[in-house]
Amino acid sequence: MDRPKVFGNFINGAWAEGAGEYANTNPSDTRDVIGKYARATEKQAKDAIGAAHAAFPAWSLSTPQQRFDVLDAVGTEILARKAELGDLLAREEGKTLAEAVGEVVRAGYIFKFFGGEALRIPGEIVQSVRPGVGVEITREPLGVVSIVTPWNFPIAIPAWKIAPALCYGNTVVFKPAELVPGSAWALTEIISRAAFPAGVFNLVMGKSSEIGDTLLNDPRIAGISFTGSQAVGRKVAQAAVAGLKKFQLEMGGKNPLVVLDDANLEVAVNCAVQGGFFSTGQRCTASSKVIATPGIHDRFVGAVDESLPLCPRTAGPHNSLPILWVKRGFSWHIPLCGGPQKSYSIGRKRLVSWQLRRCPCPLLRKVFKSSRISRNWNSCLSCASRRAGWKSASGT
Repeated sequence: MDRPKVFGNFINGAWAEGAGEYANTNPSDTRDVIGKYARATEKQAKDAIGAAHAAFPAWSLSTPQQRFDVLDAVGTEILARKAELGDLLAREEGKTLAEAVGEVVRAGYIFKFFGGEALRIPGEIVQSVRPGVGVEITREPLGVVSIVTPWNFPIAIPAWKIAPALCYGNTVVFKPAELVPGSAWALTEIISRAAFPAGVFNLVMGKSSEIGDTLLNDPRIAGISFTGSQAVGRKVAQAAVAGLKKFQLEMGGKNPLVVLDDANLEVAVNCAVQGGFFSTGQRCTASSKVIATPGIHDRFVGAVDESLPLCPRTAGPHNSLPILWVKRGFSWHIPLCGGPQKSYSIGRKRLVSWQLRRCPCPLLRKVFKSSRISRNWNSCLSCASRRAGWKSASGT
C-alpha cells in the first residue's frame, strides 16, 4: 500500500489535510523521520464532531451482527500485521520491539473481544412492585464520545477506548498524543476499510492546545474518555461536569511495592524489576516506589542491582540529556532503545543519563537511604547543575 506524503486526519469517512504538519521522529535516532502528520484545525475538530453526531442515530440502531463484523475485521487485520505495526510502534514510541509487538497483539484481541461483546449486550426484565407492570432494563449508547489518549501505549489504550465505544453503538472522535501519531493513523487506516459508515469513527491529530477545548466543550459531545496527566485530567473533569457529560479519567498513580523482612527475596526482586522497568517504567501501574523494611533492605538492594544488566544508552545526538543523582546503594541502569553503553560514577554517588523525551523510569528517581527506601522523589538537576555534573563525570 502506497503511503501518502503527509498522513492526514480522517473526518466523515474521508482523509483531510490540516492547517500544517509536523514530523514524527524516532526517539532512539532522531535522524529517522517516521512520517509527517497533519495538524487538525479547530474547524476540523468541529467537523469531526458534526460527522459523528450525524452518524450516531443510524449507528446506534445497527445490529449486533453488523458491529461484530466490523470490529472483528479490525482485530483480524491488526493481528495479521503485528510485525509491521509493532515495528512502527517501537520506532515512534521508543519501547522494545518485543513489547511493541505484544502491545499490537493485545490491541487486536481487544477489538475481537468487543466484537464478541456486541453479540451479547445484556438486558434484564424484572418484576415491578406494582401488579401487572414489568420493568425492562436496557443499555443504550451515549452518543458522540471524545477519546484522548497518551503516548506510552499508542495502540493498546486507543483500542481499549475505541472498541467498546463502537461496540455499544457510540460514535467516536479520536485524538491521539501528538508524540505518537503513527500508530493512531495506522489503526485509523484499518478502521477506514472495515465498512464502518462514514462519520462513525473520526481521527483528528495535533496539539491539544489547538483542538482540545473543542473536544471537551462542544455540546454535541456526550462522553469523554481521557488518559493522561492529572493536571489535564482535572480540566477534563471540570469541562465534563459543566456540560453534564459522562466522563472517564485515568491519570496514573503511585504504586508502592512493599518488601517486608520475611519476603521471598527472588520473588521480591523480580516484582521490583518487572514492575519498575517493564515498558521502561512508563505505565500508570508501574511500581513507582519501593518500601523495604530494615531486615531485608541491604540484601534486596544488592540483589536488584545485580539483576539489572548494564543497558544501552540511546544512540544519536543527546546534547541536552538531563542528569539524575542516585544516592547510596543503587546504581540503576536504564533500559533504553539502542546505542553504546555508558554511565558515570563520582565517589559514592552515581550519575545516570536518560533520555528526557520518552524514556524516564520512575524507580530511577528514588533516593535510597541507609535503613529504608525513601518516599521522596529526586527531581532532575537544573541546567547549571547538569553542566557541572557532566563536567565532573567526564573529568574535564
